[in-house]
Amino acid sequence: MINFRKNSAPDDNSGNGKNDGGTPPTRTFFTIDILELKTSRMDPRKSRSGRDYQKRYESLKASIRNAGLRSTLTVTKYPDSSYYELFNGGNTRLKILLELYDEYLSDGKENQAKTIRFQEVLYQPYTDDIDVLVKNMADNEERINMTFIDKARAVFQIKTLYLHQHEEVKDISNNKLVGHIHKLGWTSIYQPTMNELTFAFEKLDQAIPLALNSGMGRPKIQQLRLWLSYVEKYITWLVETYQYDYRFETAEQLYLTTLAEYDDDIDPIDLDEFWNDYLFRLSTQLMQFDKSLKIEHIEFELKNIKEVGKVLDNVPEEELSRQLKETATVPHFTFPEPRKPRTTKPKASETDSGSIAGASGNTDGQSEIEEQTVVGPAPANKSPTSAPTLEETIANCRTQSIEVLDVFMQKYDFKQKLKHLISYGDLDGDLDNEFHDFVPYFTLDLSTDKHRQDMIEIILSAEWPDQYVALHLLHISVLYYQHDFSQDSFDDKEMSTYKNLMGIWEEFATKYTNYLGLCQTELVSHMPSQKEGLLKAHQLMQTHIEMIRLSNVAYAEDKEQGGE
Repeated sequence: MINFRKNSAPDDNSGNGKNDGGTPPTRTFFTIDILELKTSRMDPRKSRSGRDYQKRYESLKASIRNAGLRSTLTVTKYPDSSYYELFNGGNTRLKILLELYDEYLSDGKENQAKTIRFQEVLYQPYTDDIDVLVKNMADNEERINMTFIDKARAVFQIKTLYLHQHEEVKDISNNKLVGHIHKLGWTSIYQPTMNELTFAFEKLDQAIPLALNSGMGRPKIQQLRLWLSYVEKYITWLVETYQYDYRFETAEQLYLTTLAEYDDDIDPIDLDEFWNDYLFRLSTQLMQFDKSLKIEHIEFELKNIKEVGKVLDNVPEEELSRQLKETATVPHFTFPEPRKPRTTKPKASETDSGSIAGASGNTDGQSEIEEQTVVGPAPANKSPTSAPTLEETIANCRTQSIEVLDVFMQKYDFKQKLKHLISYGDLDGDLDNEFHDFVPYFTLDLSTDKHRQDMIEIILSAEWPDQYVALHLLHISVLYYQHDFSQDSFDDKEMSTYKNLMGIWEEFATKYTNYLGLCQTELVSHMPSQKEGLLKAHQLMQTHIEMIRLSNVAYAEDKEQGGE
């Protein structure tokens, strides 16, 4: 038998990790038998699975096997306890040491087993449970990435311990809780993450524990939280408006029950598949009150809530037109009254008539369009009975759109990445794609992973005006792909672009609305370093949007008048 030496812990003569005679008064080093050392009762890590964890675990095990522990384990002793426990983390390292000890014994390597069994440790006097928990969190984050749900569990364990220690306090705000955690030494928790930490702990932990323990991260948890918040606003509006006998709690329970069916610790949850499934089930419940509440109707209302924060009221067309005229940043353009009935007189293009080129007053260069970005009414025609033809209107709108796009490329193209993603015609009419002859006069190509990454890099890393321009072009493309183009006719490249468009827009739509709101409300005036660039970009976008609007109006009026 091997004559293993006993622990050299102060005041400990039992040789079994116990300390019946008391505990050291201060920090000190001693040797301990790991077979008698306990893991920390405050271990925050519950998730020990997933490829990332296993890869790091095996790497750490190989390091300890080859070079031993690089950092000393720290132990403490709780009041009234006779055993030492780990203090600031080390549960994974202790587990590896015990595994290596068993492996060496099995292989007959007794000397290596002895070396592993007895480890020098640092004793840290016990303070309180919160201190132990925070030290464990810091150690776990440093050595093996914590899952998001482990962080959430630890944060709310700290909250519970804090409220237990401060009985006079009934609750603590997230802001104060984060400040308290920072003071304790765990500084990687920030206020912006608290919404997702709370949602993961209070709502998702019981519904999808497998996915959470396998490493579901903040982006997916944030998406799930936002979707449920949209549903809450929609259901609240429905009940208040129509007095339906329905509660948000019912919709929430359906949400979590449906989500639970997708829980898996091997394959990541397909959020889009879950969302569509949930909307179908929600529609089935709501249709008992109103047969029109089909999935398409609900999805439309939820998108409005996402974009503007509320369900849009049904405004009569006349009132909507009046509001648009009063609030528009671009003067409303009105076509001359068309002749009725049509006659065989020469076309407007053959007469000395004006055109809507007055919308910018210049098509010779782009310095003019950048200065004069507000589109005004067309000048009066020499012949009061003539109107620009559809072809003239479209040609003019296309020309001015190209001028705006040229300015975008010259002044707002981050690292010249945008020019590789966008294509459009030129002022000489030389089109490399006949699509450019029609609204919106440009196309975005996001069909490859490289193009997708380039667009995301622009949105995340460019100056604010460059980001705003990229998001504007993205927004216009999303609108046309969703509401004008036929998905049935998409080729593989177009379908890939569509999917990447929608994915990027889902992630960054809020950033676009923020820039839009800053410019529309003039809050950007409070940001001198950003004001000029953002407002110039915003004005150019209004010109661009107005040209697209005029084109669509012209097509609609031509169709009403019997045009092809």
